[in-house]
Amino acid sequence: AVVSTQSTGVQRRINKRYPLTIDRRCANNTLNIVTLLTNVAWSLPGGYWVFSNIVPNFTDRSSPLYCHRDSFFLAMWTCVITWGVALFLIYFWIRLDRAIVRNDIKSSSQEDDSRYCGDSSGCDT
Repeated sequence: AVVSTQSTGVQRRINKRYPLTIDRRCANNTLNIVTLLTNVAWSLPGGYWVFSNIVPNFTDRSSPLYCHRDSFFLAMWTCVITWGVALFLIYFWIRLDRAIVRNDIKSSSQEDDSRYCGDSSGCDT
């Protein structure tokens, strides 16, 4: 009974410090998902539009393949950097997830709760 009371006390302290309700978490997750889907929906056609015309005509302004050199390279490098960063983040996320599954990184329920206790003796007393 003492352990469950102490863990409940620890949970109350955590809730006081981080008072984010479930409702706000749900709204934030929904906003993140909508933003992610919008970015993907915008980036896929944009990447196709830039890279489908890989060698545009930079000299003849009357050509249908004419593109201003600076605009083309800005769009191309923006796509390359954006997708490079996205691939790096996906790789990092997968590695982090595997580390958590292997228990290389402790989850919040496995952390040492002694830092929430008032004294240095820990929560076991």
